[in-house]
Amino acid sequence: SELIINPPGVQLTTVARSFAGSGSYEKKSINALQQGEFAGVSGTIVQIFEPRFYEACPECNRKIAGSCNEHGAVVPRPTPVLNFYLDDGTGSIRSVAFRDNVYTILGVDEQRLMSAQSNETSFEELKRDALGKQIMISGKINRNEMFDRLEMAVNRVSEIDPAMLANAMLKEIPQNDV
Repeated sequence: SELIINPPGVQLTTVARSFAGSGSYEKKSINALQQGEFAGVSGTIVQIFEPRFYEACPECNRKIAGSCNEHGAVVPRPTPVLNFYLDDGTGSIRSVAFRDNVYTILGVDEQRLMSAQSNETSFEELKRDALGKQIMISGKINRNEMFDRLEMAVNRVSEIDPAMLANAMLKEIPQNDV
């Protein structure tokens, strides 16, 4: 292979900024999000709703009613769905996360969440611990027609590492300003 830095005849018009593990999502502020785009935002969890569960195939994670179209008769696995609001200072967005992303947001494993499902006080503890957490999420921006608002279907979640964030911010500051 060959790496050519600034190849002749090639001009970049825009460069998408992304965060660790986000693939090709452009990092944006919440107030700049637009319907239909894939984007990443970082912010603070300001509201969490009690998770809901649906039955899914343990093999392919698809929602099932009785049996899986692909895997036949299976023992369904309860799969969590979590709605929450993320605020970045420019706005807030209602977001929905599924499966492993729910565990990351709440900071628990599957067993802990299942035990909290049957105990309302236990979920309140999980909620209290997650409120105020700073995270980065990426996913698709959709318009909720009923409430006339943008919402994000979350594909990926990661906690913000303050040291990594500080180093990234320092790299963006022109050296003559330091």
